[in-house]
Amino acid sequence: MRNEKKSRRSLSGHPPVGRGVLLLTLFVPLFVASILTHFINGVGQVALVIIGFGVLVFFHELGHFLAAKSFKIRCDVFSLGIGPRLCGWRKGKGFSFGSVPIGPPATTDGVVVPVVASKPLGETDYRIAWLPFGGYVRMLGQDDLDPTKVSADPASFTNKPIWQRMIVISAGVVMNLILAFIIFVIVFRVGVPFEPAVIGGVEYNSPAMKAGLQVGDRIIAINNRKPLGFLEFSDLKMASALDTPGKPVRLTYVPVGGATPKSADVVPTMSKATGFLMFGVAEPQSLKVPNVKAKQLPELALFQPILTKVKPGSTILAANGQPVSSYGQLYQVAQRCDGRPVNLMLKSRHGDKYSVNLMPILEPALGIMHFPAILGYQPLMEVSGIMPATGAQKAGLKPGDLIMRLGTINYPDWTQIRQMCSENPNQTMSMKIWRSGQTHTTVVHIGKLNGKGFLGIEAVPAYASNFFGRVADRTSHVQPGERFSGVALAAPGAKNASVMKYTPIKNWLELYSFARAHPGSHLAIQLVGRHLPLMINNSGPTWAALKELHFGFGLPLNPLTQIQKTSSLSTALAMGIDHTIRWIINTYLTLRGLGIGTVSPSQLHGVVGVAAVSYQLESQGFMYLLYFMGLISVNLAVINFLPLPVLDGGMFVMLLLEKIRGRPLPLKVQAGIQIAGLILIGGVFLYVTVFNDIPMIFHH
Repeated sequence: MRNEKKSRRSLSGHPPVGRGVLLLTLFVPLFVASILTHFINGVGQVALVIIGFGVLVFFHELGHFLAAKSFKIRCDVFSLGIGPRLCGWRKGKGFSFGSVPIGPPATTDGVVVPVVASKPLGETDYRIAWLPFGGYVRMLGQDDLDPTKVSADPASFTNKPIWQRMIVISAGVVMNLILAFIIFVIVFRVGVPFEPAVIGGVEYNSPAMKAGLQVGDRIIAINNRKPLGFLEFSDLKMASALDTPGKPVRLTYVPVGGATPKSADVVPTMSKATGFLMFGVAEPQSLKVPNVKAKQLPELALFQPILTKVKPGSTILAANGQPVSSYGQLYQVAQRCDGRPVNLMLKSRHGDKYSVNLMPILEPALGIMHFPAILGYQPLMEVSGIMPATGAQKAGLKPGDLIMRLGTINYPDWTQIRQMCSENPNQTMSMKIWRSGQTHTTVVHIGKLNGKGFLGIEAVPAYASNFFGRVADRTSHVQPGERFSGVALAAPGAKNASVMKYTPIKNWLELYSFARAHPGSHLAIQLVGRHLPLMINNSGPTWAALKELHFGFGLPLNPLTQIQKTSSLSTALAMGIDHTIRWIINTYLTLRGLGIGTVSPSQLHGVVGVAAVSYQLESQGFMYLLYFMGLISVNLAVINFLPLPVLDGGMFVMLLLEKIRGRPLPLKVQAGIQIAGLILIGGVFLYVTVFNDIPMIFHH
């Protein structure tokens, strides 16, 4: 009889050893990360994150436990936490501290040793273990790392029909999905803020730009599917990241300032920065200025002093007298200003209204990592900000100074300025600047910061000037430091400057505006002190480069959020189902992306990475953290049911093989598979923790 029972032995369920080791692999790094973050911010947030993870794993094990009990499988231990027993309760023995015997009453030569108790002895020790990371269920006759430990007891897991064991194995995954569904229903009934699928920025030459999408467009459907509630920005990112390479995604959107929906087919491309397929859009912004502390105001205004007039917590109401209700509308006003000051009407958090004139800043468009040349040329560099107590401040430099020479380099660009300073720490060098129509020469001391030279300035191209800076194309005969004074339309090949009708221009912004208004034309630029004009063909690459620039205000704004909430319980239930199914699909699509190479392994994160993200999300409110835990619960369900050894899915496959073969695999084969699986999974988590999670924590 013993051998017969032993032949039916298969590895499934949640053993005390294998599962405990796996949990340690998962949660010891989390414990270390939590200790680190405790010293950074505080124990309250850390405890909340740890408890959240513990609850998810606890409910997973509870599913196995309830299913096992329903089939009268003996469960010797149900533990909240892992490691040595702290305390617990068992029927017939009551509450106790420390370790206690478990399992059936001991026997001596087949005779049961009587138990001294006022009540019959219960079979399960309900305990709390020292390490509060999840939990486990110990079922009778089960040890994944030693398959020879079997039991002939009819209440043993291995002596139950295969279909019952399959249900027990699946119950943990089902419980995680049920928990996620309940979390989502609660979250959407109470309300949680999300970033809506509104475009806050469009990268240059990106799929979104090519499809005609603009800042402020609101996406309302993806592939003709409209969700319950509103579409979230995360849905937009997932739709691109998990798409099939080369396959277009249909985006239905309401244009900024419009009402009639339009559609665009957008084919995502791989981003070198993220390792994901992407549309090339940025998160939405609101019209509200952050409610920063008073001591932060000098930092915000360091490189744009006018910002000191903006009151923290204010909301923008109008721009140049035009009411604006979205960042997209404000962005459009900025692009039409052509460098002229924009009057902003704001309302402070106390309700009073006031106005501020901000000078828009011509800057590289999203995705452009350098300052593009206007019509093939660069302006001088202008000091835009000065750090206090640095060589720049001591030398008397001021914002607005044009840099004509630094050391031995005439009319340097930003790269040359940084390199010159970096390579000369603790040195002095001469500096020639242009200020208020005159040149000035001074001596600056290059300090030292992190082992490199540091002058203490920020510099941007002087688009508000009419100076040529660094000139890459020497065939044009334009010399750095020359100036222009007018621009005209010219016929191809025209040389006679006297017959051209020039429009006076004072700076690069006006030249930019003129060129943008005359695409495909030939331009004649009048140079100060020169008879012959500079001829430029405003088409092809020259015209395309103009699109690499846009106007910004340098004004910090809060992200745009919207409350995802419903007052109807039935709608909340439907949204809970919708989000649960959606994130199940997204998890499988992520795994598929890893297989086909559209998702980089560098983007994978284990418990430490997820804990770090959870820790940051806690500051956004408890409901948002609860929603995130719902996502993790779905993720745990999907990952646990993958057909890998040690995981529930792998154990389910073993049961299928047992059903097909009519008998389980040999015990030694099963043990080898389980140990190999444990090593594999432990190795993956170790790799992800060391190479992805820990660097992410320290880079933040």
